[in-house]
Amino acid sequence: ATNLLNLARVAQASGKPVESHVQLDQLLADAPLTLPHERQAEAAGRKAQLYLAESNLDLAAHWAARGEALCGETCPTLAALMNLRAMAALRSGDQSGALTQAARALAASDERSPERTNAHRLMGEAQLQGRNAANALVALRNALALDQALGLPTRIHRDLELLGQASEALGQVEEARAFRSRAQAVLSATTKLLTPTAAAEGQIGRAHV
Repeated sequence: ATNLLNLARVAQASGKPVESHVQLDQLLADAPLTLPHERQAEAAGRKAQLYLAESNLDLAAHWAARGEALCGETCPTLAALMNLRAMAALRSGDQSGALTQAARALAASDERSPERTNAHRLMGEAQLQGRNAANALVALRNALALDQALGLPTRIHRDLELLGQASEALGQVEEARAFRSRAQAVLSATTKLLTPTAAAEGQIGRAHV
């Protein structure tokens, strides 16, 4: 079972979603007898992430919820699964659902967990979607501060882009221009260092999940 999970991770990181689905389906079919609930939850989360990448939002939400049910309150993937549910809701246009799931992820994550920054960012995106740019700015500044502390350049780039959108929505033209300029500088500095495998990894793909 552990070998199948590793194969699914490699296939996902290599941009082979069909192969990853096959490995995960085989693993989950046998999981009740062979795999601890925490690993089952990770496998379900990977299914959710694959479906998000395919824009199959209903199945993404289903698998993230299934993973959360398997997880239990102390499972290390819990906050990531909640964030995946928030992402599915956000992309479905469900601002309220996205805010609810991101707030749950925030409460379930450690102070220096990357999932905490993801939760802040998702809350900011949901607030932007709901045309509440002032609240979005607060959430996105929180995400940026944590991402800078953790040294996560691709996420810093995303934070700065979103801060530019929020500032523009508030009519803060100079601030928006400054955020976008910083975002471009971060992108330029990191693009050549970002490998295809690193770019393919998402929330479930990283070590914290």
